[in-house]
Amino acid sequence: MTKLKSITTRKWVMITLMVVSASGIIFGTGATKAEAYPIGGSNWNWNRTSDYNTWPYQPSRDAQSTTDTTEGTSRSDSSTAAQTISIGQRFLGTKYEFGADTNQTKTFDCSSFVKYVFKQVGVDLPRTSYTQAKEGKAVSRSELQTGDLVFFATGRRGSGISHVAIYAGNGRILHTFGSPGVTFSDLSDWDSSYVTARRVL
Repeated sequence: MTKLKSITTRKWVMITLMVVSASGIIFGTGATKAEAYPIGGSNWNWNRTSDYNTWPYQPSRDAQSTTDTTEGTSRSDSSTAAQTISIGQRFLGTKYEFGADTNQTKTFDCSSFVKYVFKQVGVDLPRTSYTQAKEGKAVSRSELQTGDLVFFATGRRGSGISHVAIYAGNGRILHTFGSPGVTFSDLSDWDSSYVTARRVL
């Protein structure tokens, strides 16, 4: 009888943890605001990124493609774009730290993460999202390709650019912010703060 009660108790504990997890408590719904939050603020549904936070993440078809319809994009550019996502996803879950030292990879803020990833493929970017937004050439949202930099105004600079992410294809971005750290998100969740995009590859 005691053994049966113990098993039943364990089942209830597991069910309770599953419910709590699904509600977003474990996934940081109440996290302290760091550099940026997507639309919905700190109550955003963190679980929506769970499908992307797996290793190895499979790049979208436009990241794997060796040809591109956009003028001036070469076979090597497409390969490098896929490589940036491959490098960046190795750090999924790495903690966010505003002003993180660029000489280490234990923590990142949005721009130090982007700077690090692109440095690995031979592109030297400035330190901040604001200055990174001046690099390369502007591209419209409808022309986004894997490896493009996407910029947002999240309030840290008022209406100015204060957050950067890497477009990962299929409407997703790879970036870091708040408690999830390095993560994949849906670009549509950041619609209200979207500013511009730049192509540096």
